Amino acid sequence: MRVALWLSPFLLASVAGAAPGLKPAPPKGPSLVGDWEPVRDGAAPPGGPARLVITYTTDGKLKYDQGRREPEWGWYKLDATNDPPWIDYATPAVAAHPDTRKPYLGIYRVDGDILTICCAEGSRPTEFAAPAGSGVMLMRYRRVKKD
Repeated sequence: MRVALWLSPFLLASVAGAAPGLKPAPPKGPSLVGDWEPVRDGAAPPGGPARLVITYTTDGKLKYDQGRREPEWGWYKLDATNDPPWIDYATPAVAAHPDTRKPYLGIYRVDGDILTICCAEGSRPTEFAAPAGSGVMLMRYRRVKKD
């Protein structure tokens, strides 16, 4: 009994040190979970589209709500182990046709209440830039304040 108690700290240390393939925990950063609205240049035209609110849920779902009809749903996945962090997501149109539409591959950053996503279909951008004709989209969102 004494031997087992005396050896147990050494056994635990050797098992913990020998665990191959374990990655360190991803860095903690600002969360995407919550409601976001697109940042638009200039004012919306009268009679224009309803306000879009995109909600990132804790379980990887994306809710697109324009307030005119039932919300539509997509999904997202994050990988914060990369620099900049990666995001893969499917808008409702992409999620509705998974056999013919591929998810968007992107990078993201959160600066205070501003979320910036740079993405494309088929290849992941490496910087926050969307040159004309590149097929890369650069989008900015503002966190919706709760009253």
